[in-house]
Amino acid sequence: MEADRFDLEAAIMEAWSTTEDIDLIYHNTDNLDLTPKDCDTLQNQLLGLKYIADLRFQKLWDTFESVLSSGELNGD
Repeated sequence: MEADRFDLEAAIMEAWSTTEDIDLIYHNTDNLDLTPKDCDTLQNQLLGLKYIADLRFQKLWDTFESVLSSGELNGD
C-alpha cells in the first residue's frame, strides 16, 4: 500500500505526541525518589527537551503545509 499525504499528516501528528509523553514524565517526577535539587534539575531538562521537540515538530509541520500548498504532494 502506497502512503499518501494523509498518512504523512497522521504520522507527523502521532510523532508530535512525543511532547505529550515528555510532559507526562515531567508531571510524574514528583513521584520519584529524588532530592528536591535533582527533581528540579530533571524537570528543567524535560522542559528544555519538550521545548526543542515542539520547535522541531512545528518546523516539520510548516514544511509539510508548504509542500502541500505547492502541490508537490498532490502530484501537480
